Amino acid sequence: MKDSLKKVIVGVLAVTLVFSGMVLLPSKADAAPVTRWETTKTYTNMAYGSWETQGVRKKSSSTGKVSFSVSTKVSTSYSGTIKVGIPKVESVLGFKLSSSATYKFTNTWDVKKNVTYKVQTRKRYKVYSVKQSKITTDSWTGQRTVSNYYVTVKKNDGIDVRALES
Repeated sequence: MKDSLKKVIVGVLAVTLVFSGMVLLPSKADAAPVTRWETTKTYTNMAYGSWETQGVRKKSSSTGKVSFSVSTKVSTSYSGTIKVGIPKVESVLGFKLSSSATYKFTNTWDVKKNVTYKVQTRKRYKVYSVKQSKITTDSWTGQRTVSNYYVTVKKNDGIDVRALES
């Protein structure tokens, strides 16, 4: 009887320890992942719109001067998905995504006999790549997962002007 009582007590203690261990130990389901975002910008290059004809002076038998004046609005634009919010992207870039500027240009050229002149402009942009990194750390295992999302931003930078002879 002593042995059977001893076995019962040991069994009860073992079951109690097993269940108390299960209750006290946290499970992976209780460990929430920790997520943070990092946002950086990189200047990539210049981009240009297509040349647009603003004026033409047809061939003439006389010489002289021709004046040219143009006013062109150039707007900032972006493509891609913004994950961190527009204010965060704007703070990293240092300018508003809705920014625009009007550029004015005036000049006078001496013109030759029997030459056609064509004045053209094109819009100019600085291009930036904005990298949005979502960093998720599993608080149970410490494993990190990084997902990157990119936005390409074309910032207004002015206009280029040329006069062509033909």
